[in-house]
Amino acid sequence: MRFRTRWGVVLGLAGFGLFAAGCGAQTTYTPPTFPPGNAVAGEQLYTTTCAACHGPTAEGTSSVAPPLWQQGGVSSPNYSSMTTLTAFIYQNMPKSAPGSLSKQQAADVATFVWGLDGKLGSSTASQMLGMLTKTSAPPPATPTTTVTSSKFLSVNTSAKTATLSLIAGYNTSNDGGFNFDGGYDGNMTVTIPVGYNVTVNFKNSAQIPHSAAVIGPTGNNATGPIISGATTPNPVLGTAPGGTATFSFTPTKAGSYRIACLFPGHLVLGMYINLKVVSSGTPSMS
Repeated sequence: MRFRTRWGVVLGLAGFGLFAAGCGAQTTYTPPTFPPGNAVAGEQLYTTTCAACHGPTAEGTSSVAPPLWQQGGVSSPNYSSMTTLTAFIYQNMPKSAPGSLSKQQAADVATFVWGLDGKLGSSTASQMLGMLTKTSAPPPATPTTTVTSSKFLSVNTSAKTATLSLIAGYNTSNDGGFNFDGGYDGNMTVTIPVGYNVTVNFKNSAQIPHSAAVIGPTGNNATGPIISGATTPNPVLGTAPGGTATFSFTPTKAGSYRIACLFPGHLVLGMYINLKVVSSGTPSMS
């Protein structure tokens, strides 16, 4: 959770408000409303969702994410209120799948972090930090229908939905970046049961155009999706560097597929991961 970035947005909004006021208009940023948060639930969610970047005891990770508690009496995160912190988490976190948390989950994490940083007093900060460093087994988590299968895939088994964060050029694997979430040549598999609605949030983090489309298991000449709607716009032309796109599809037939880049020449280079549609079960990514 990178909290300093939010201030650039807020200050930008504030500056726009002042500009509008000078023109006779008034602009006020109003964060969304959230339910009351639960610090215990927030700690559990922090451990499974946030600790990978911010560290197991919220100590931060060099060049990746800041610490989330006071060190040497200095507050590391930069946020002004519980509401703005919750809104930032809800809209931007986790980094691997921004916007995937529910309002309740965002409120729970914010309540935990707010206390962790001493905003509710030093005794509360010690209590929150103690929750992260405890040696006893944590209490059983409250049953939920939301499952995080991997840092790229979020699943709601009750609603039968799955959200896939698909990042083209995620790292330099495969000739400098011809990959999705680091996977290529079918070395990564997304498994989806028949009837699940899948939303793919695509982002091109590479320096050249890329696309994503669901195609058949073989061949290198596809120019469009094999499942209706399962593609980014104009998959042969691709999405420009830094661009994003979202598409959804619901598989109705079990079988083997691929999620591939259809920009000319990229599929031949192995820019695809496997998509396995099964008759039943829970979505997963491996």
